[in-house]
Amino acid sequence: MKKLLCFILLSICIIGCSKTNMLEKIKCDQDDYIACVLLGSNYKDNYGYQKAAQLATKACNDEDFEACYHLGVLYENAQGVEQDYTKAFNLYKKSCEGGFIYSCNNLAGLYVSGNGTKQDYAKAVKLYTKTCSDEYAVSCYNLGFLYNVGVGVKQDYTKAIQFYTKACDKNYASACSNLGTLYQKGEGEKQDFIKAVIFYHKACEKNNAIGCINLGFMYFKGQGIKQDTQIAKHFFNKACDLGNNIGCENAMQLK
Repeated sequence: MKKLLCFILLSICIIGCSKTNMLEKIKCDQDDYIACVLLGSNYKDNYGYQKAAQLATKACNDEDFEACYHLGVLYENAQGVEQDYTKAFNLYKKSCEGGFIYSCNNLAGLYVSGNGTKQDYAKAVKLYTKTCSDEYAVSCYNLGFLYNVGVGVKQDYTKAIQFYTKACDKNYASACSNLGTLYQKGEGEKQDFIKAVIFYHKACEKNNAIGCINLGFMYFKGQGIKQDTQIAKHFFNKACDLGNNIGCENAMQLK
């Protein structure tokens, strides 16, 4: 049988409520806006997010820059408030200028997408560079991705590897997976299937579905590792369990 395997590059709580949720609700009712954010993510209703938005607004007005960040996230994702990218942008900007680096990363993301502001890749790169220097792995990954695909900057695989490596060293799984791809293809560094397998393993261990699929592909092809279709199927199945349909399809093909 011809095997066609894909390779990817790049409740409202009434009864039985957990003690954690109950604690979050108590804290939220006591005006802890972070607890309200957590509560909103665990409840099917919007109570937690709405309460969080109210409290975070007050705290942000009092120059609590972490509160401004959380409020920006709520506006960007339409959680407890009506979606408003402009408000999210202004809140991230205030928080970033106040020294809260998570906001600087999100602010850069809005500059890339052009949501809530004029698209400006130069400002995005500047912000990502700053926050990556502050050891924020997500920003290192985002910066590496821009260099990888050549968006807003000249494509530079060597720089992509540099920033992906920094993020991967901080256990950011997507960066490890993308590093594997660059080594597999020989982009930015000499082609090295063994390193590709190592980075795909690291990504898959952290439940990155794409890393699992690519690792399965390496086992299927025998690249950098001894060929073993059963192990390949194991990793395809793991990707499938993580919700990736390509992993499911590849595992089915190996039956």
